[in-house]
Amino acid sequence: MNERNILEEQYSRNPVIVKSLNKIRYIEEMGEGWNRIFKEVMEYSLKFSRLPQIKGNSRVVATIFSPEMDTEKNIEPIVSQLNERQKKALIYMIRNRKMTSTEYTIINKVSAATAKRDLNELVKKVIFEITGKGKATYYVLSERLPNKQ
Repeated sequence: MNERNILEEQYSRNPVIVKSLNKIRYIEEMGEGWNRIFKEVMEYSLKFSRLPQIKGNSRVVATIFSPEMDTEKNIEPIVSQLNERQKKALIYMIRNRKMTSTEYTIINKVSAATAKRDLNELVKKVIFEITGKGKATYYVLSERLPNKQ
């Protein structure tokens, strides 16, 4: 295996262990890891500055660029305007893609009123958008986020 065929080839140093782990459902299909990583990167709603690269000579080393890196760079001017709770919520949102007001209260250990006030401010600043109604309401990163690629 090398950097040119890693997405097509499968290899296991110990097929007996792989087969056993697969039988007890500790691992999924052998060889699907890199394909899954590339698929997730391509389908992720935030854009990466570069696609993952696989380099190697006698071994394979992969460098994957996190969406958090690109997002932090793109919204740096906005982050300076947020309080610590809102920054924590933004990091949570980048990792989880959505957030409820209940999750905000748990993450920040605040009252529902404080969560509502902070979340409304994030919506007003066009950082979050509200989706759903009533108990099905949740927040997502705004599609109109300034400098969002």
